[in-house]
Amino acid sequence: MYGGYPQQGGYPQQGGYPPQGAPGMMPPQGGYPPQGAPGMMPPQGGRPPMGAPMGAPMGAPMGAPMGAPMGAPMGGPAMMGPIPTNIGSPEVDAQILHDAVDRPGTNDTDVIRVLANRSYAQRMQLAQVYQQNYGRSLKDDLHDDTSGNYRVLLEMLVSPRPFIIAKCLHQAMDGAGTSDFQLLTILSQFDQDMPAVPAAYQGMYHKDLVSEIKKETSGHFEDVLIACVMRRPAPFGFVNAATVQADAQAFYRAGDGRIGTDDKEYIRILTTNSNAHLQAVDQAYRGLNPRGMIATIEKETSGNYSEVLKSLMTPHHRWMAIALHHAIDRPGTEEAIVLSVFGLHDKPDLKFIANEYRTLYQKDLMTDIKKDLSGNFERLCVAMMA
Repeated sequence: MYGGYPQQGGYPQQGGYPPQGAPGMMPPQGGYPPQGAPGMMPPQGGRPPMGAPMGAPMGAPMGAPMGAPMGAPMGGPAMMGPIPTNIGSPEVDAQILHDAVDRPGTNDTDVIRVLANRSYAQRMQLAQVYQQNYGRSLKDDLHDDTSGNYRVLLEMLVSPRPFIIAKCLHQAMDGAGTSDFQLLTILSQFDQDMPAVPAAYQGMYHKDLVSEIKKETSGHFEDVLIACVMRRPAPFGFVNAATVQADAQAFYRAGDGRIGTDDKEYIRILTTNSNAHLQAVDQAYRGLNPRGMIATIEKETSGNYSEVLKSLMTPHHRWMAIALHHAIDRPGTEEAIVLSVFGLHDKPDLKFIANEYRTLYQKDLMTDIKKDLSGNFERLCVAMMA
């Protein structure tokens, strides 16, 4: 059973490589800015922009910084020794990583302590500068010097988000059997990234994403996954107050208010609105059924179809905590889910996920990660949470 939805905290503002003359400001993503040309970090897809409270519209005031400033020594097993304080540009990080891999044996400590403590936008800059300075791909160099899930996560951390998601979807569908939970989690929870994913999938695997999903799934489960791929995502945090009551009534008529279930209406409501809007609809729906929409979904639907509808109804950090628990609270760890959660979230997100994990399961996420993972893969995940 799912508990109530606790009020979500705001995303803290995340530090960046400060351009000269503008300490603390994030340069525009995609290229290293000219000196004295500060810019703001663009919002990251699939989850709230940094600093925006859950359910708040775009443009909400930025939150207070969390934790140590960028460049300060961090705790944890991969944090031995301070990172140099002169990280005013990604060139310093690029040199650290080049020195770490361009040697007999890899200095994994330096690789982990740099990449675990940089935001997605910073890592994209870093990868570009590495290519410019050394004429080689950072992803390729990390691939050549590492192995296993440690290698996979490092490659994710220096890849653009649509390509990470495409890889996660391919992992879920490749080989014998389908990881349905991985598939439904990625397609339902990363709506802001999804418009760019089909082209990334086609470019990486020379296959059509929708066709592959249709091969691997069926019924209403297939219908909702395809709707997730094809939908035009609502702006993050957008609540259409004019339609909240009508959507609540439509959801009631599709399930509790009839014999049988109008699955097309369920899918329409849940895949065409932001999660913030769905939380408002749920509150209105409780005037018709005090148990709420998730309880109705559990009564009216079953199997993977029920799971994906519940994921669409669940705030992002809470579902990521559920996904991690699903992955590690079982004989054998479903490591593909662990990879997707850590590959698609930065340190502030992981802190929120850990808080949700503790609320839901009365357990410490870092402790459970240490129990289930090992080696450098464990060290990297722990460092990202520290």
